[in-house]
Amino acid sequence: MANFNGTNDPELYEGTDGNDTILGADGDDTLKGRKGNDSLLGGNDDDALFGNAGHDTIRGNSGNDTIKGGAGHDALFGVGGENQIFGEDGRDTIQGGNGADLIDGGADDDVIDGGSGSDIILGRGGDDDIQGGDNLDSIKGGTGNDTISGGNRSDTLKGNAGDDLISGDDDSDLLYGNGGADTLQSDEGRDVLEGGDGDDLLEGGTEGDDLRGGKGNDTLYGEYEAGLEPSDDLAEIDTLRGNAGDDLIFGARGNDLIDGGLGNDTMTGGDGFDTFIFFDGEDVITDFTKGDDLISLEGISGISSFQDILDAAEQDGVDTVLTFGDDILRLEGVDLSTLTEDDFAF
Repeated sequence: MANFNGTNDPELYEGTDGNDTILGADGDDTLKGRKGNDSLLGGNDDDALFGNAGHDTIRGNSGNDTIKGGAGHDALFGVGGENQIFGEDGRDTIQGGNGADLIDGGADDDVIDGGSGSDIILGRGGDDDIQGGDNLDSIKGGTGNDTISGGNRSDTLKGNAGDDLISGDDDSDLLYGNGGADTLQSDEGRDVLEGGDGDDLLEGGTEGDDLRGGKGNDTLYGEYEAGLEPSDDLAEIDTLRGNAGDDLIFGARGNDLIDGGLGNDTMTGGDGFDTFIFFDGEDVITDFTKGDDLISLEGISGISSFQDILDAAEQDGVDTVLTFGDDILRLEGVDLSTLTEDDFAF
């Protein structure tokens, strides 16, 4: 075990194989911990701090520091400045601090908090828990099942190969699930949620969001909140696109644009004046309301009049079924005789 105190000149301080405490000072210092469970504290200038082996605690200071945890389960703190922080191997806890930091969690399951600056955060390996904090952050998860939260301001949040939970929080955010069966959650702000590959769950927030399911069999909620009650405020317009796959789409409250895309989709508009887009597959609309909702058939070829729609329609029990070649649209609980040209766009 050893203690090292720096001077005001640039210095190299290297510890022993024991548990060392190394303190930088003014000057651009390099602090190396070696094998023990070390404590490293940078000074006021731009320092390089390396924990190497062992479970280390490393703190930068007011400069723009480079911090590398090395092997072991490390606690790394950027404090002030614009820092580059690398967890490397081990289950690390990383906090960025006040500046615009670059944080790379490295291998294993890390807990990362970007702090108050505009940060770039990379999860890498393991099941990471990443919080962007205040300001405009860019976060990308790694190969594990990550939990990612943007925090305040407008963030860009990306999952990766795992089954990720991604939350936008305040302001207008961009959320991308990429691979895996992901859960994407909006909150306040006008957010874009894109599921990517996998069977994803996309939950819109309190304002007008843009939800895109991607390739899997996805479930989309235009506005999701436990215990949510219908509201008279229907001004917020969500856009929900299932894309490929057999999707379940719920508009909830608001005037929504719902497009099932490819595949066999089930669409529910909820409250408000909703527009349903149909052009492919065998889709179901569960709550079409005559006089309020609209069905767009503009992607179906050969329709030039309302009579063409009637020729494709038949009553099937309490439902109306429209058949256009191999593509079928079922309107649950709708009496064919009540439909008019005003219910369609073509």
